[in-house]
Amino acid sequence: MQSGWAGGWTRALVIGLSLCGPAPVAAQTLMATVPDPGLQLRAESEQLERKGDMLGAAALLETALGGAPGDAQLHWRLARDLIRHAERDAALTDDERASLYDRARAFAKEGRTLAPDCAECCLYEFAGTARLASVRGLARAVGTVREAGRLLGECLANPPHYRDTSGSEEAALYYGASVYFRLMPDSEWMSWATGQRSDATRAVGFARRAVALERKRTRYRLELGAALLCDGSRRHDDSAIEEGRLWLDDAGADHGSAAEQARTLRAESPDHGCELSHDGPSAKP
Repeated sequence: MQSGWAGGWTRALVIGLSLCGPAPVAAQTLMATVPDPGLQLRAESEQLERKGDMLGAAALLETALGGAPGDAQLHWRLARDLIRHAERDAALTDDERASLYDRARAFAKEGRTLAPDCAECCLYEFAGTARLASVRGLARAVGTVREAGRLLGECLANPPHYRDTSGSEEAALYYGASVYFRLMPDSEWMSWATGQRSDATRAVGFARRAVALERKRTRYRLELGAALLCDGSRRHDDSAIEEGRLWLDDAGADHGSAAEQARTLRAESPDHGCELSHDGPSAKP
């Protein structure tokens, strides 16, 4: 078991970007936004994604990539499927999970090389890097934490706007940023070692943006409630704590593990908002 600050900042990197909630009304589909090469493979990969077979979908996209190696979108979608599979398969070992995150990061990074303005590539390079750090040992993870923080800044400067049946990539970025800044320990050592430190007030702002984009996503409302409790407890702001509890009540009225987490956190002291983790392969938005 990791201790104190080590466990805290490692959890800060376990940012759940799997978007498996209800389809937004204005959702795009891959079919509507890609060129012709490998169109059938892409369509089949979408079907597998809807069935929850992320690894199968990734394999089809990798085959399609062979016929369109310069397609940045194929790169980030491949990365997203690999990360989702790693997040959802509880049977994977840490080494197997790390291998998937490493591959995802590599595909997304290559996509950014092909198209430097590919915001979705940035998002999944960040997600893959952050997830990789979460399964590495402390000594190896410090540099990866620093890299993840750098990438997050670049992604926030150019947020993605792609939306498909699984949700908004922009909302996923803001949600991930909120988790990152809320869970990062507020310590001088952390700031010195990684260039990053906790900022619960900033986390609240990012969580509000995620909720504004996808109000129905339970996990995002849970995150906003947790961020408000964390920020309120640190600043001794009763109004922030009260608002956080209202958001938890709202999220807790839903069904699923995120709603259950909201109800549990609602019964705890406000400072527990600084510790809430969304990690775990079974976690659902």
